[in-house]
Amino acid sequence: MPDDHPDAGGVSPMYVVDEFPSQYYVPLATAGSGSYGVVYFSLRKEDYNAAVKAKAANTFENLRSKLVAVKVCPDMSLQSAEVKTLQVLRDSVDKDTERMFASLINSGHPWIATKAIAPSISLFRLVELQEPVARELVLHLLLEMTKACHFMYEVSKPRLAHRDLHLGNMLIDASYQTRSGFPGLVVIDFDQSETVDAIDAWKEYRVDAWALVSALLQIPYGIKPAEGWDAIYQTFFSATGPVSLRELSDTMQAMLTEALANVTPEKMRSILDPIKTAIEKNEADLRHSFREAGLME
Repeated sequence: MPDDHPDAGGVSPMYVVDEFPSQYYVPLATAGSGSYGVVYFSLRKEDYNAAVKAKAANTFENLRSKLVAVKVCPDMSLQSAEVKTLQVLRDSVDKDTERMFASLINSGHPWIATKAIAPSISLFRLVELQEPVARELVLHLLLEMTKACHFMYEVSKPRLAHRDLHLGNMLIDASYQTRSGFPGLVVIDFDQSETVDAIDAWKEYRVDAWALVSALLQIPYGIKPAEGWDAIYQTFFSATGPVSLRELSDTMQAMLTEALANVTPEKMRSILDPIKTAIEKNEADLRHSFREAGLME
């Protein structure tokens, strides 16, 4: 690791790839990695330098609000596809949908900078915390995913095909609370995406959406859950033609509202407490990274 890059702390030091845009950003911690790139929680260089000088006055919340997710993606074809999709999203989302997608800041060769989603956990982590995930939370996450897909597949111009919508590419955003009382969902990682003039929205959505339900409920794909899923299962597997994702969102919202009407405060806490605990662990790691970088007392 280059000497001018701060250590993320923890069990092992942070490895920073050579292609990281150190002329613009300072990496603080590894946010995630995959087959096509590495993502770093970072600060703009000017924000980092100002924070070092104001160390005694810095607060965790203020530093976190300035975080940027810098993704280094050596495959330029994938990087170009992701930038193009993020530009379309930036130019087309409204105030109700912008929270549901990664937000482009800038990009270069071969990196992309987006607004960091923090505090957050991935849906992969959620499955580790709750096996199976509570029905009410599954309904909520399916609704959130359906709204995001409705925008990408039925509203955006040009249409957007994500092509890699799995548990690791959707984050629970603890900074946003929906009207149901659950945190929001953010879709990330568009390196497999395409911009297209037309798309079969139902075909594109159906497999990924039921894969989400199956993973969260810990059941094989295509198997109907034990109870409470008849209406949605019939829609997914017995529909005679394409289904409007907007109309499906309305149906799911009604189902979620009905399900939550019978949820006691104690049960709601039992659903949310594991998420809260995981978020607190991530926040503690981030605090440690800020201290290791000389940004907090």
